[in-house]
Amino acid sequence: MAATITLYKSISPLLLAHLINVDWRYFVPESVDQKLFVPKLHRPFAEMLARQLEVANYGAGYVVQFKVQRQFLRRYNVTSVAYKEYEEYCIPIEDLAEMNRFIVGRARLVSRFSSNLPRNQKNGQETVINKSSMHTATLREAELH
Repeated sequence: MAATITLYKSISPLLLAHLINVDWRYFVPESVDQKLFVPKLHRPFAEMLARQLEVANYGAGYVVQFKVQRQFLRRYNVTSVAYKEYEEYCIPIEDLAEMNRFIVGRARLVSRFSSNLPRNQKNGQETVINKSSMHTATLREAELH
């Protein structure tokens, strides 16, 4: 099996719907003017962006995890906006279809954020934790696909 790198991407509800419709197998540009696809190397960074950007813009944000063959990613440098925790790849959008062919398995939902979940709700489906006036839902593994 080819060596892989695990990546994380914050996504909007629209991109989540797309991923579900394609059986979690490939990404598409989020807008017609998108220049880069920018997956993160660290889940907390993607989660911060989902909370701060996706929730602010769409009322909900999600983080998906996926694995890409290392041989594809070798052509791109890892960049960082500050510290190691903020490492990411900047993949030109014209390379996205090719990147999709190097995804191993399926993407999977690992985090969900919303501005309208009840505070500290607990039930058999999810645990909701209040974080800076937004809420994080940690989903059971069975619900992630």
